[in-house]
Amino acid sequence: VHPQLVDAAVSELVRVGKHHMFLTIHLTPSLRDPPPPEKPTFHLTVMPLSWWDALFLVYGCRVNHAFRDELNVLYNNSTFFPVECSPEGSSIGIQFKSSGCKEVLEGYAGCVQESDQSACTQLRSQYEDECQERVGDAEV
Repeated sequence: VHPQLVDAAVSELVRVGKHHMFLTIHLTPSLRDPPPPEKPTFHLTVMPLSWWDALFLVYGCRVNHAFRDELNVLYNNSTFFPVECSPEGSSIGIQFKSSGCKEVLEGYAGCVQESDQSACTQLRSQYEDECQERVGDAEV
C-alpha cells in the first residue's frame, strides 16, 4: 500500500472486517525492491511493528499479542497480525492510562511515516508510557 493510502486502507479494513481480522504485514523491504536510496516498488510502507500496532489502535483494533507471539514461534518470526476491532474501542475492552492516547498514537504514527524512525524515539516512549493498554486491572 502506498504510504499516502495507509490510513484509508486500514480504515476500510476495519469497516469491512467488522470485528476479527488476520493480516500479514511485511516489516522489511522486499528482495525485489532496489537498495536505498532508490524508492521501493513492492513493499512501499515498511514500518516497525510498533507503528502498525499504534495505527490499528487508532482505528479501535487490538492486536492479540499472545497469539501473535505463538505464531512467530511456530512460523519463524512471521508478520501475522491477529486483530480484534470495534469502531468504539470500548466494546472490546480497550482502555488506556491516558485520555490523550489517540493523539499520542497519531503523533507517533505520523512521525514514523514522515521521518527517519530514529527521530521518533521520544514519541515512541510517550506512546508506550501513555497508551499502555489496560484490560481490567492488568496491563497488556
